[in-house]
Amino acid sequence: MKKLLALFKSADKKALMKHVATIQDFVKLLPLGPTHVELLSYVDVVGYFATKRPKDSPGLRGALLLEEHEKGKQCTYLFLTTADEPLLDVKGAPRGRRFTCSQFDQELLEALGGHSVLLVE
Repeated sequence: MKKLLALFKSADKKALMKHVATIQDFVKLLPLGPTHVELLSYVDVVGYFATKRPKDSPGLRGALLLEEHEKGKQCTYLFLTTADEPLLDVKGAPRGRRFTCSQFDQELLEALGGHSVLLVE
């Protein structure tokens, strides 16, 4: 998380994009579902990471990753380790979920601040 935050604050966009690209490779392994959410709120995002956090992995962080999609945005919830790597299950698949969304509430838009990644501690 600190690594990602430092990259966001730095002018080193190449380093940021490399890290995000690595995470996006893991994202492709996540199942898609539920398939579509009409309105995604900040409370929904924080609530997911609070309630779905694996109990056997303390100190986790969450990331909401956004990509363009024909239905609006593809949203990915991804748990990150303290080393900012995707948390993997015993089969080597990342822990999280993917879905599409049409729009965001104002609080989530403000939290995103125009970025395509939101980090949740």
